Amino acid sequence: MGNGEPATELNPAKWDSYRAQLAYKLDLTKEKGWSRWLGLHQISGYDEYKYRINRRLSFRDGILDDHIWTRVPAGSSLNNNPNIARAFLRYYVGDNQGSNVDYGPTDFAPGTYPFVWGVYPATPNPPVAGSGTFKSEPSQLGLAASSTNTAGSSNSKTILKALGWVAQSHFLDERLVTTFGVRQDKQYQKPGYVGTGSPTSQVVNPDGTTFNYDVIDHWQAGDYKVQFRPDQAGRRGRAPISRPVVPRTPQAGRHGRTLAGRRVARAVAYRQQIR
Repeated sequence: MGNGEPATELNPAKWDSYRAQLAYKLDLTKEKGWSRWLGLHQISGYDEYKYRINRRLSFRDGILDDHIWTRVPAGSSLNNNPNIARAFLRYYVGDNQGSNVDYGPTDFAPGTYPFVWGVYPATPNPPVAGSGTFKSEPSQLGLAASSTNTAGSSNSKTILKALGWVAQSHFLDERLVTTFGVRQDKQYQKPGYVGTGSPTSQVVNPDGTTFNYDVIDHWQAGDYKVQFRPDQAGRRGRAPISRPVVPRTPQAGRHGRTLAGRRVARAVAYRQQIR
């Protein structure tokens, strides 16, 4: 079986996150007089900043050293031209008997190998063994830079900002709990730079096998793209909660017991077990 031009990808990333938070608590439940009914209050404010860089570098197996039959035109890349420098890997997994797999394919390591190339005469067909003209040249096999899925939209720089606060209040001996919050999120994004078209500003160097990092390490000119609509910039939340602490008396003929009644029954049973 064979595999044409297998690709290898490298995905370096950098994620930095920063968060500042400030909290304050006001407890009036222990005060004397009417002020104790003002309850307990907690407020927390926070500010988040996230800086993320994601890159993608694509490589293909191919012949890396210079031969007259592998030279790449300036400004091009190995994955475009010429075809002879691009690898087609054949994996042998058995003999020609039985059409079955006898063993697993072997791997190869980058390095220098003999590359045999040549031609058979047009006739006879099929050719006779030993009738062709072939040459053997030592060639370096390894990973060559590829412009496919590299730089441009495959690279991204993202900044995430979040600002918000949450306030929670407890009233009536925690019978009533209210929660209010506001959060605003902003996202700024910018893709990678791909050059202007001249050979010196392409993703791949003129040798066709190495990356031009002076290009792919830069970002697209202009402002960041803000990915939210102004009317959706802020989100607010409110959640008042009330919870009775005195169980109600179960009503006859209404499914036996209320939820509060079942809690009381479980509590009585628990006390009997630990006595």
